[in-house]
Amino acid sequence: VKIILQLRSDHEIDKGSQQKISYLTVEKRKNQVCLNDPNINGSESTPNIKCSNLHGPKLFAMDGIFTEEDSMAELCAFALTDIIQSVVNGSDGCLISFGTRDSSK
Repeated sequence: VKIILQLRSDHEIDKGSQQKISYLTVEKRKNQVCLNDPNINGSESTPNIKCSNLHGPKLFAMDGIFTEEDSMAELCAFALTDIIQSVVNGSDGCLISFGTRDSSK
């Protein structure tokens, strides 16, 4: 099982806005996402927020994180290579994609 996250900020924030998403911290190199409570003071600090909030942030590890800067070809190469190899070798393969209709999933 491989868990991959694709983030598309244009559904959360207008592209022209300078507003930061205060409840989500992404560490792409570590393949980690941290969810902070936006209602707690101090969680809306700098963009380099660490997942160290005393009020219980939730840290999630992924096998891969892709943003809107990554191409669909990169995402597919990462996600589909093992699945296709498994199917060719006679095993089962499955890809599940969640998102809104217009999220290019």
